[in-house]
Formats: sequence, C-alpha cells, structure tokens
Amino acid sequence: MTGALDGRTPQTTADLVGDSDHHNKQAGNPGLFDRKEPTMALPLELTKLIVLCGGPPQAVLDPETGKQRANRDGELLFRTEVIVVGNGRPELFGVRTTKEPKGLVVGGAISLTAPTIATFTTRDGTTGVFYEAAAIEPARAAREAS
Repeated sequence: MTGALDGRTPQTTADLVGDSDHHNKQAGNPGLFDRKEPTMALPLELTKLIVLCGGPPQAVLDPETGKQRANRDGELLFRTEVIVVGNGRPELFGVRTTKEPKGLVVGGAISLTAPTIATFTTRDGTTGVFYEAAAIEPARAAREAS
C-alpha cells in the first residue's frame, strides 16, 4: 500500500492527514483557516445558574483598525462581561451580542436570550471558544416581557 507516507512511520498528525492546507493554497484554493464558513453554535442552558452583569457593554473593536467589528451579516458586535455562578463557583466571560444591551447594572441579575457557545480557529491555528446571545437584558425586564 502506498500513500502520503511512502513507507515512513508517521511522526505528526500532519503526516497522517497530509498538508491539505498547503496543497489547497498551491492549487489556488482558500486555505483551511481562510474559509468563512459558519461554525456550529451549541445552545447553553443557564436556567439553574445565577447570571449577573460583570461589566458594562462595550463595542467589539478590530485591534488593527480600531473600528467596531461586525458579524457575517454586517451587524455591529458588542461584548458584555457576564458572571455565572453555579455550585458556589463564579466564572467570568464575555458574551457577544448584535444588539447593544441597555439598562444593565454591574452586579445586577441579567437574562441572556438564546445563549450559545461556538469554537473558532484563527489563521495561525489558535483555537478557542466564544459566547454569543441574541440579547442581554436586566432580569426583571426579561420577566416582564414574557
């Protein structure tokens, strides 16, 4: 059996799967990390947790241009620090929205509409997760709206 290894023992994952990103670029196709495909967003269940505002909403800025970033649909992005408490241990993380949250008080209870978590991979191979929500509102306003 002949293959990409040509009888060699694989030393890395790239040996097993090949350098398809390099091959794609040589063929004039976009590289793996240059693609603009949407990632799968997994829904989050927060109903049994305490969710608090950890900081005021801020525009998500592009570090190179200083301009506010937009999502794939052209909607401007905002980031709000959120504190989630479960089992007595608080966690702080940023949640992106396309609607600027209004009426939030740092330390006040909040409600996230349709919260999700998704993964990302940058062009240099760095990976991570980001949190998004359709909206962030003070908890009382969310209860009154339902």
